[in-house]
Amino acid sequence: MRKPPPPLKRALEIAAHPPFRVQREEGLVLISYREKGGFSEASWDAEARELRGIVYAEATGEAVSRPFHRFFNLGDPRCGFPPDRPLKTNDLLARKVDGFLLQVFAFQEKLWFASRAALRLSKAEHASWRQAWTPRHDAFVRQALESLGSITLLFEVVDPKRLSLERHEEAAAVLLAIRHIPTGRYWFPGAAPELDALLQSFQVPHVSWRPAGAGTLEELHRRVRNEKDKEGYVLWLEEGDFLKVKTDWALGFSRKQRRFQDHLREFSRSLMEDRFDDFIAGLSSEPEMQGDFLRLYRRIRNLIGETLAMAEEVRGLPRKEAVALLEGRLRSLPLAQARLSLALAAYEGGEERAWARFKTLLKGRGPQILDALLEEA
Repeated sequence: MRKPPPPLKRALEIAAHPPFRVQREEGLVLISYREKGGFSEASWDAEARELRGIVYAEATGEAVSRPFHRFFNLGDPRCGFPPDRPLKTNDLLARKVDGFLLQVFAFQEKLWFASRAALRLSKAEHASWRQAWTPRHDAFVRQALESLGSITLLFEVVDPKRLSLERHEEAAAVLLAIRHIPTGRYWFPGAAPELDALLQSFQVPHVSWRPAGAGTLEELHRRVRNEKDKEGYVLWLEEGDFLKVKTDWALGFSRKQRRFQDHLREFSRSLMEDRFDDFIAGLSSEPEMQGDFLRLYRRIRNLIGETLAMAEEVRGLPRKEAVALLEGRLRSLPLAQARLSLALAAYEGGEERAWARFKTLLKGRGPQILDALLEEA
């Protein structure tokens, strides 16, 4: 949407209600959202749709990064475009890249690399970024900031080591678009000569936006929905808005993901009931899924082993002193509280007590713990 960003005061008023979230760090304020189940019936007006990772300088209220505004799938009741809308001359189409969004911007002469959800990349995101980012990216970013002014550069980072819909051969930071912060204007690779000249000079991976063609939105969807190994496409409409169209293959994968979540719940129950062998045998017809859960089980065993080793190091110390030492060592690790609980159980009763404590943790915090361990595995 080509208009100034919402003032910080107004953005914070909107963000005072779910599903929005506010993060503050080093004088910056990032506002985004997290929907339960990926859907909410919040009022997604033009201002609210800008709160998709937008970043402000808290002292001045100035917007210093402005990623993509929120947009929806064709057919979503929140989408403002009917399926029979004719495609127009200035409508553009690009393949949707399946990774995580990286917004790059400058603040107080420092480059920031943030996601849509946080000012700092997570440990896993940072590892993927390091694999994907090159000196060409650095040079391109510097030149784009010098040439285009107050902008946010929007990349999708893909990594074959991360779970995603599509399989990727290598890590890459793919330029999707550049957005002018004060006005909301977008520059698209393949459709903006000044941007294309920069890309030709620095050879940075990028999508290519092209004319969407003839027909209607629904007819376009029918043309692409049977494509394999692609999540879908993003449309830029001449009204100044985006639209997503997904392939049937991607929707099928989503169904597979839901089956995975069902299996994850059953996996948790099988551990608590000591029948993991039955569970893993039941996945014999799905060898890929079976392999995923075997890796997760091994990661849990390794976690128990790690906590046993830590407990042995403090065994013989008074409990209060042991707790203090363990807290200091675990404070910076993922699942720090869960690890501490396991280590104390191992300190008190060895491996059997540690496994019993892990089962107790699964009852209360199973999804959070298993999701974190899945990422590590």
